[in-house]
Amino acid sequence: MKFSSKVKEGIAIESVHISRATYNYAQEFKDILDQRINDGKLNIVVCLKGCKYMDSTFLGTLVSAARKLKQSGRSLKISDLHSETLVLFEITGMMRIFEIYKNIDEAVTSYTHLVD
Repeated sequence: MKFSSKVKEGIAIESVHISRATYNYAQEFKDILDQRINDGKLNIVVCLKGCKYMDSTFLGTLVSAARKLKQSGRSLKISDLHSETLVLFEITGMMRIFEIYKNIDEAVTSYTHLVD
């Protein structure tokens, strides 16, 4: 299983279960995210717990989805960022684009605090 989806407290959780997120998987994950975005209801958390490497194509998939969500008043947050992938996010400036959380629970809670 490369990807899995679930909904937790009204938030879509999209988990990446591949250690090397590359262009080989980017289109499949883009299709998954686009389906969630087109549903029109949910914010998204992308869990990258098992992902140790990400190429620019896969990273672009995340950026594209975040932009689409932002246009409709929603957002994409990242959880469980591996230390090696964290370096990529820091070097490329992605830390300014995405909110990063230690785990899924913290990311989900961050959405619920927006409502309170």
